[in-house]
Amino acid sequence: MVTTEMKFKTSTGKIVTGKRLQRALQAVAEDWRASALAVHRNNMYPPHVTRSQKRRLLIDELKRAQRISDMTEPVGFWLWQRVNQKLTGKCVAFLP
Repeated sequence: MVTTEMKFKTSTGKIVTGKRLQRALQAVAEDWRASALAVHRNNMYPPHVTRSQKRRLLIDELKRAQRISDMTEPVGFWLWQRVNQKLTGKCVAFLP
């Protein structure tokens, strides 16, 4: 859960906290969850991936979605970019 002291700096330099940050994190987590479920349901794996590996991958991705929602997932560029996009509507490229 996002606490009052948690802050997120967007690409525009604005600091976002509180409910607005929580909504952005929830949206990113829901996107992550939906993607993991779509991959699993549509069997979008190479043929050599076993049923148990598929299940483990799904569980891992659903756990990651929960960590995103709780803001306990380490914030690397990929997560910053997704949250930033939810907050600003702009996708900042990794490379110029």
